[in-house]
Amino acid sequence: MPASETIDRVQDELSLLLETILLVKEKHQSEHVVNVLIGKVDQQVKNYKHDKLEVLPKVLTEVIASGPHWFVRRFLPAY
Repeated sequence: MPASETIDRVQDELSLLLETILLVKEKHQSEHVVNVLIGKVDQQVKNYKHDKLEVLPKVLTEVIASGPHWFVRRFLPAY
């Protein structure tokens, strides 16, 4: 992958990560944020209704299609 594509992808992923952190009001740990990002609905995600966030379904379709992401590997190596 050319450097410019890599930079674009990292910028897109960082934007998505930061947007999600803001959407969950900056008060959750990284595991929760990653669960929201990848669409994993656990009890905490349900309790806070973060599975209902509008912006995520359309973005997640694109993100998941492009493969594993650095933020998932960085924060939750088990994923």
